[in-house]
Amino acid sequence: MSILGDLWAVRWNRKSFARYLDKKRLPEDFDEKAKKSLSKNFPGRFTDAQIEEMLPDMRKCYRKSMFYPDNYVLFHLATKSERERDRYVSEGFHRLYTSIFNTAQGRAILRSKYQCYQHFRPYYHREMILLKTDEDFDAFAQFTAAHPRFVTKPLGLSCGTGVCLKSLEDAGCPEELFMILRLQYPDGFVIEEPIVQSEDMRRLHPTSVNTIRAVTLKLKNELKIIFMMLRIGQGGSFVDNGSAGGVFCAVDVERGVVTAAADHTHAEISVHPTTGVPLIGFEIPEFDKLKAFICTLADGIEGADFIGWDLAHTDSGWILVEANSSPQMNSIQILTGEGLKPTMQKLCRKYRFGF
Repeated sequence: MSILGDLWAVRWNRKSFARYLDKKRLPEDFDEKAKKSLSKNFPGRFTDAQIEEMLPDMRKCYRKSMFYPDNYVLFHLATKSERERDRYVSEGFHRLYTSIFNTAQGRAILRSKYQCYQHFRPYYHREMILLKTDEDFDAFAQFTAAHPRFVTKPLGLSCGTGVCLKSLEDAGCPEELFMILRLQYPDGFVIEEPIVQSEDMRRLHPTSVNTIRAVTLKLKNELKIIFMMLRIGQGGSFVDNGSAGGVFCAVDVERGVVTAAADHTHAEISVHPTTGVPLIGFEIPEFDKLKAFICTLADGIEGADFIGWDLAHTDSGWILVEANSSPQMNSIQILTGEGLKPTMQKLCRKYRFGF
């Protein structure tokens, strides 16, 4: 696709266009970074000779559509035609969407777990506190006296990294546990009440809170659900994120039914590998209420139009787990084998603000 064709993909202004041109310049150390990335993320999959053979096409894909080396492998671009490649949202374009559709202020709210909690507090239906210094021990002691079991989340990390279920029984006394957590999370962390999910979601994998990831785009006050995924833990894990070893499933946004599923290696599956529960055809509980809840959430923030919502189902209904200002689009495109770029382009053409 030409630069003029790409102009339709986002709401362009002078600043975003300059950013676009800068990103499409091939970095001088592209080959070196590509080799490191493939060796780290796909250990043993490619020989040095195979990587060298792929590099010219990888450079071409980056120059044209900002596909990162991981995109090249995970989207199987080596086997796809130019027309097929143009249908995928690359990591470069994903980052561009994030920066254009979300203001700095909106991103700041969503990137901070505690600011996000404060902004959307009525929809969390649980208590959370922020702990950053030794002076926060009293707040920790008061919280854990009421909630002896709690969830810890480090600040500034994503993909389920560092998320743990803790208990006062993990240490001899609250003071000891607090100091252990301060050492584990030196940059600060939040603790929150554990979510008690409904039996419908629990049976998929009881030890993890299994959630829906819904990615939305709001343009001219109209909300479009770009895609939904059901994310499930496996192997006794507490977290459900695919990058942390979980299972992810594509959900039909009209019917609320799982249509495809894969494990953390992107191998297609039809039943859960740990519990044996059938996944294809699984119906999301109270799906109409879920979509209405998502609309309510999206209307509750200004300056952020492109958001990933993580949602859990409880006996009282749907609640917010957290929101993300840079929702990944890789997993759903890998899972379905269908690129999302035409969808994004169609929306942006429809709602262009005179650009």
